[in-house]
Formats: sequence, C-alpha cells, structure tokens
Amino acid sequence: MTAPNRILAPAALAPLALAACTPLVWGGTYHAVEKSPQSITVEYENSLTSRDTVLVYASEHCGRYAKRAALADIDRNPGTELLRFECR
Repeated sequence: MTAPNRILAPAALAPLALAACTPLVWGGTYHAVEKSPQSITVEYENSLTSRDTVLVYASEHCGRYAKRAALADIDRNPGTELLRFECR
C-alpha cells in the first residue's frame, strides 16, 4: 500500500519543480553586465522592473566591499536601460 504513494509523490511534485525553474530558464528582468569592486553595470527591462529594484541590487553588490552604490550613467534603449553604478 505504500508503494503507490512513493510513485505518486514525485509525480505530484514535478509541476512545482518546473514552476520553480521557470525564472532561471527564461531569465530575470535584470542582470549584471559588468561587476567589479569599483562599479557594477546592470541592464534591465524597464517595463518589468523599477530603477529602485536595480538600485537595491547594485547596493548589495557594492555593500560587499563596504561601499555605497552611486548612479554614474544611464543608457536608454527601447524597452531596456543600462545603469552604471560606481561603488564609493
């Protein structure tokens, strides 16, 4: 009687595993193009993510070096923006 439960459990979890992988397969709404202790450049889809979200991401990166992220440059493209932050 326990054998069918062992067979059903993995099958029941399969949709959850696929759902968890979806963002990794399709990508996120922003990603780092360049990272160093001095700066980080992030490209993001401006219809799906806010600059505030990107700032948090850049702040976390610079915080690893006991620095703060300061917006240094913006490159606007159709649908995306490229933000460069200096770690100061």
